[in-house]
Amino acid sequence: MLSTFKLLLSEELRDNFYALNSLYEVLSRVDSALELNEKEIPIYKSIISDRCGNDKVDIQLGENAEYGLLHMPFPKFSTKRYENYLKEIALLDVELYQKITELYKALRYCEKIRSEVGEYLEQEEDYGFWSFSVRIKNMFDKKDEYNSSMQQLHILLTGKGMEIKRSEVIEIKI
Repeated sequence: MLSTFKLLLSEELRDNFYALNSLYEVLSRVDSALELNEKEIPIYKSIISDRCGNDKVDIQLGENAEYGLLHMPFPKFSTKRYENYLKEIALLDVELYQKITELYKALRYCEKIRSEVGEYLEQEEDYGFWSFSVRIKNMFDKKDEYNSSMQQLHILLTGKGMEIKRSEVIEIKI
């Protein structure tokens, strides 16, 4: 039973690994946009949701994208499997439960930042709050920590690491 829960959580973890990578791609462009805004360089930005709730981000920095361009999916973090199997995992393996819960607390913060980025992308006027910029900088400070935590948990669940190739998360031997 525990092996089944590990397998199911590892699938969700791979989805969240991709979502985290996407968040950092978008954050790097948003950080550049905030810096360029001070120089009065035009920035075109939007976030579009399709009928299934999938988000796509468009960011163009400069009149002709001379400072950068980004057009990509912007996935949300998933917690459904974690929430569904939380009690059973806690009963079967308390240490695993603690490690998973620690990571998912961090992912909730990442989802909060993702929501703020969505608000920034939806607004026509620039998001001029210095605290938003500070939170983005703090996210870059935590990037290695988040990636390491996700890798370590995936290794604990499957014995394999994760890597993104051609917009797909694959398992790799360690």
